[in-house]
Amino acid sequence: MAEFDPDKLGERLEKLNREQLVTMEKLVEELLADMKEGKPVPKRSDHTHLSPLAGIVKGRASSER
Repeated sequence: MAEFDPDKLGERLEKLNREQLVTMEKLVEELLADMKEGKPVPKRSDHTHLSPLAGIVKGRASSER
């Protein structure tokens, strides 16, 4: 059985986080460029979930009316 190496795990997680951040930054840049050009913005896909906090805030907004 392989020995657990927390440093190696930390390095791998940092690499994955950097890759995700780069991907998200590229998508945001593309979206902003499309918005500046007046192109329609794609709707949120079905597999994208709102955070629980967003649901709470939404619920409060509708109940405060």
